[in-house]
Amino acid sequence: MNALLNRARDPGLHFRVAVAIVVLVTFVHISALPLIVSWDGMQYIHLANVLSGPDVISHWDFYRTPLFPLALNMMFWLGGEQPHAALLLVSLLGLGGVLLMGLIVRRLAGQTSGAIALVVLAFYPILVGYQHTLLTETGAFFSIALLLWSVVCVAPIWKRNPITVAFWISFVIAVGYYWRPTLLMLSPVAAVLFVLIMRLPSEGPKPYFHLMQQLRGQDRRVVAGGLIIALSPWLLAYPWKHLTDEYKPDAYAPFFAEGIFRQVLVPPSDPILASVKTEYEAAIKEYSVNGHLRMDGVAVASQSQLKFKFHDIFQHTSFLGLIRKYPFRYIAGVTRSIIFFLGLRANPSDDENFAFSHYVFVLWPSGDSFDHTLGWDAGLVEFTSIGEYGGGAVFGRVLHSLIRVYAWTVFASSLLTVFWLVMSLIQGNAVGVALTSLPLTFLGLHAVALETLNRYGFPVYPLMLVNTLIFLSVLLKAFWRKRWDAVARASDSPVASRASVQ
Repeated sequence: MNALLNRARDPGLHFRVAVAIVVLVTFVHISALPLIVSWDGMQYIHLANVLSGPDVISHWDFYRTPLFPLALNMMFWLGGEQPHAALLLVSLLGLGGVLLMGLIVRRLAGQTSGAIALVVLAFYPILVGYQHTLLTETGAFFSIALLLWSVVCVAPIWKRNPITVAFWISFVIAVGYYWRPTLLMLSPVAAVLFVLIMRLPSEGPKPYFHLMQQLRGQDRRVVAGGLIIALSPWLLAYPWKHLTDEYKPDAYAPFFAEGIFRQVLVPPSDPILASVKTEYEAAIKEYSVNGHLRMDGVAVASQSQLKFKFHDIFQHTSFLGLIRKYPFRYIAGVTRSIIFFLGLRANPSDDENFAFSHYVFVLWPSGDSFDHTLGWDAGLVEFTSIGEYGGGAVFGRVLHSLIRVYAWTVFASSLLTVFWLVMSLIQGNAVGVALTSLPLTFLGLHAVALETLNRYGFPVYPLMLVNTLIFLSVLLKAFWRKRWDAVARASDSPVASRASVQ
């Protein structure tokens, strides 16, 4: 019996069981939940087919980088152009990201904490929802998780080979760019984190002073590695950026126009908006509370026609020029965006994190029933009582019920991440800076573009949840260590020794 209890206390067993649970949950939801294909998902299917066509360049939408369509194309070649092939791709990327986060927590906080992190992420309903949505979100999550794992787990082990690690991190960022362009912007932050992880002292006073002394030393490989990470992903991204500039130089104009629209960077009174002034003023009023614009701004989904007019108006307008013209409005918009990305509830019509998950857990595509399966004999229907399944079985309902719980947890985790970043910078804790700055930078990149759509923030919300687990685990271990040290000192004191003799 004691052997069994000791076995049950084995942290390694906890982690292995958690991995099995994650894989099982993934298998169950792949089997039990449908695939959602939004308008963007239809575009990716089109681009996957374009890759097999004779003239890729003339038919390509350069707003989108090619790696996701290429992966879809390969899955369609492997399993056919049907929903299950696409579902397998986005689900496995989500699974890979979860396993990477488990490895990070295991290294930093122990195997039991890693096991808890795996189970928490396995049942994160928004993540499961995106594992069933034909978008780049799970791939972006996987890419960021891989980057974080490379910085906090791989780099410390390979301190004697900083150039090798630098090239690996650069490769991860460059591949991430070809999946989701925003990931390229993480390269400067990754370069700084690489230098901190490699050389920032983990203990002692004045850590940054000692860091500068080390960087001035003879071994300049860490500095060279930082420069490699900061610059080489941009070189690797250049071929696609060059094609984009040549064939569609205004590819990202709609992206910036949407941010201008959402956060009201340009006031309705500006002459450039004369044709939509009345309509825009009404939209702003609708999405304001007590005269103040909501944190996520004007909803796009319910104002789509007005949004498309903004695309036309600002197609050839400099975003930076508008920022210089309205600096205070821009600062206000960025501030609202940052606050929103910490996990506030979005406009219901624009809440894609909730909407996609809701559709996945509750609904089911019509016509996808037993009488459409191969081998179904309509002549034997009287022997069955199976009707048209409409969705909402137990597994989906359980995940749906967890959405609000996780939403509040993500918000609390985001606030904790901000606090932990400040404390880590003060203390010179390189690992803490890496864990917190990477997700916050990703959110900040979308905030400065005024793109306050919660789907854009999703890829780092699992990292926020994991940060809370690591922080609490380290805090609890430090508390118990101090307590046991106090008990040990008390037992070694002269008073305790005399008492034991008596």
